[in-house]
Amino acid sequence: MNFLCERLGCLPTDPRILDMDDYTKMWHFYSWIEEREEKSQLMKDFGCFVGSFHNPEMARKIKEMENGKTFESDEEGLDMATKLVEEAAKNKEENSGRRRRKKRISIR
Repeated sequence: MNFLCERLGCLPTDPRILDMDDYTKMWHFYSWIEEREEKSQLMKDFGCFVGSFHNPEMARKIKEMENGKTFESDEEGLDMATKLVEEAAKNKEENSGRRRRKKRISIR
């Protein structure tokens, strides 16, 4: 129902929505989904465009992944990523037992 309100700009109690047949509701729903997918793709492409100024090689790899090519990684990269994840989990485990207290500031 919310998608109809968004598309038609009216409340759910509006007669246009209440009197609408199921096929028209489904057509509005699928049109709404398509619009959202297009907007999502546009934002993704824009993010890749902006990122290409900072790291053009990564932007190229992302575009290749979208075109059906897969991302390639070597053993060294996999080992480094695994090690980073393990260290982050270990640090989180160690820090979870300690609670930090807020410093009290006294104004006199």
